[in-house]
Formats: sequence, C-alpha cells, structure tokens
Amino acid sequence: MNLGSKIEAILYASKDPISVSSVADLLGEEKDSVAKELRKLKKSYESRDSALTITRTGKGYKLELRKNFIDLVIPVSDPEFTPSEIDVITFIASRGSCMKTDLRRRFGARFVEPLEKFRREKLVNMRKERNAEIYSVTKHFFTYFQVSPDEVKQALTKQGEDAE
Repeated sequence: MNLGSKIEAILYASKDPISVSSVADLLGEEKDSVAKELRKLKKSYESRDSALTITRTGKGYKLELRKNFIDLVIPVSDPEFTPSEIDVITFIASRGSCMKTDLRRRFGARFVEPLEKFRREKLVNMRKERNAEIYSVTKHFFTYFQVSPDEVKQALTKQGEDAE
C-alpha cells in the first residue's frame, strides 16, 4: 500500500477531522511526508472532478462529499439526527446557552435522549450554577457542523427576518 492510499483510508474512516500529526503518528511516518502526500491527494480529487473532496476544518482534514452532490444522496442516506434532535440542538445553539428548565418547558420530556446523545458526542456541555443545569454548544459543535459562531448567528438572524 502506498502512503496516499493509507492516508485516504484514514480520512475515509475518521468521523472527525484529523490532523496531519495524528495521521503521521498512526502511520509511523514523518509529518512532512504526510503533509506532502495529503496535498497531492487533495489535488488528485480536484483534478478528477470527483464527488468526494478533502476539506480542511480547523486543524484537521476530512474526506467528504462535495456540497453539490448532497441533494443527490439524501434519498439513499441515513440521517445522522432525527428532526426532534435537530430541534433540541438548534434551540440550544440559537440561545448560546439555556437552562434545563427552558428545554423542559419547550420540549417536555422529549429533550432528554437527544441531550444525552449530544453530550456523548461532545456537541453540548453542561455546567451547574447553584441548582440550575445550563447547556451550551461546544467548540466541537462548530467543527462538527463546519460552521463558525458568527455563521450560526447570521443564519438565526436571517431566519428571524424571514419569519417577519
């Protein structure tokens, strides 16, 4: 197996973006040679007009589907999140943080399982203030969904304007 194929396999299998250093460690290779091979691999995907692309997110890289192919694969893809899970995480992200009582008031008991899932996935964290549990999205949330805090604010502002 050549180095490019090994890197490609790791990018494919990695759920989260992975750094050049991590790939080099996994393969027992020099960081510079992995970085060079990764650049070649990225150019190869671009030159073939492939449905896949290698993207850089934060300090890591990820093999993913190009955006213009997403609508094509939706009918054959399993959704990562249910509509109710999306409602819960959107509620939290839209407020920056919220108390458990806010979630209970908005969703009844339906928020418990999604919240546990998001905490396991490290998309949401909890802190206690006196007797209150306060939930907020994590840095990993922004990496996972490949958005910045400003993009979330802009989307929510636009959504509010569209509703008026």
